[in-house]
Amino acid sequence: MQPCVILLVDDDRQALSELSEILGPYGHRLLTAASGAQALRQIDHDGSIAIVVSDIAMPDMGGFELARSLERRLQGSDSLQLIFCSGLSGSQIVLDALRHNAVDFVGKPVDKTVLLGAVNRAARRIATARRRHENLQEMIGQFRAMENLSRRIAGTAMKLDRMGPPEGDAGLPEPASIDAELGQAGETPPLSVGNTWLSTKIEMWIRVYGLVDGHFAKHGVEVDSWPIILEVMRAAVRRQGVPVTNLTISSSMPQTTALRRIDRLLKVGFLAKRDDPTDRRRSILVLTELGERFAKEIVEKLAAAGAG
Repeated sequence: MQPCVILLVDDDRQALSELSEILGPYGHRLLTAASGAQALRQIDHDGSIAIVVSDIAMPDMGGFELARSLERRLQGSDSLQLIFCSGLSGSQIVLDALRHNAVDFVGKPVDKTVLLGAVNRAARRIATARRRHENLQEMIGQFRAMENLSRRIAGTAMKLDRMGPPEGDAGLPEPASIDAELGQAGETPPLSVGNTWLSTKIEMWIRVYGLVDGHFAKHGVEVDSWPIILEVMRAAVRRQGVPVTNLTISSSMPQTTALRRIDRLLKVGFLAKRDDPTDRRRSILVLTELGERFAKEIVEKLAAAGAG
């Protein structure tokens, strides 16, 4: 089990002591709180807290209210996992605990094996969420590089087209002059210009667009849906979803077209719709694991073609 920071929440000092005795030998950094309200203050103060093990029936703020407050704060993020540990019993209590997005319910008196199993599952979920977050960041970085590459190729091609057909190498502009015109501060250096570029890079990018378009068509998705996917990816990196209304605006499409694209992405399983934790009257869109795999395939194809 990977050691992590665990917040133990219970108004009973003896219960906190028992939980600490079980989890302490495994290298976890343990924090304690006597109520849900105190737990929230600690979570706001310490961003390293990964798992919360909480009682349900407590004065001031109980476990379920704590869970609802965390949901509003985290907006669907998997960066913090919740386990309920309570002397309350019955199937309804267990169901209510799971409905509040708990990893597990551990009864009292606490069974060491059951508690350690629940904490281990929570730790695996966090590790998976972190890997997804890192993968999304990497994909967005790669795609931004591809966007920059395509802009430079298109800009250079248009300039060459305006200059007319070259006579051998003599008619081609010097790479430095093109670089100076197309280059912008803070961006990667533009492509070199020459016959090799004309014979490979322009043709390469034409092949790339055909490749990407075919990949979208294979899944029954329009290629102009990519900006929608990218925007949801960017939100996922911030551990957020995107309200549907915001996405229709940021897509730069007519609203009805954007809604049709979103509906298709939902049907093929690339996006999922969730209730907005901050406003139950509206919905947010999140990228599914299937959508992540699709986006990763697109980026890898672009990167492979760009390296050619």
